[in-house]
Amino acid sequence: MFRLTTLFLGLTITVSTPAVAEDDAIEPGYKAGGIPITNPAETGYDPDLLVCRDWYKTGTRANRKKVCLSNREWQRVAREGNAVANRIVEDGRAGGITF
Repeated sequence: MFRLTTLFLGLTITVSTPAVAEDDAIEPGYKAGGIPITNPAETGYDPDLLVCRDWYKTGTRANRKKVCLSNREWQRVAREGNAVANRIVEDGRAGGITF
């Protein structure tokens, strides 16, 4: 009886587990988990891949919108933001902040 129960339990576990496909199709520009590759140094990076991010208005968690840009455009936004931040720091070192 013990052997029959063990056999039945083993077959149940074997049959109920889903088969894992070895050739999971990964879209170009994405990692295995479906996360877009946004680092140009990583292999598979696509500058024209459309990436959507949540954009939060400063001071509130409720006011957000979804912004979709290509990787190339996200890099441009980051460059412009860094340039503004660097300018503010440099102006602060000079003794006065001008906007």
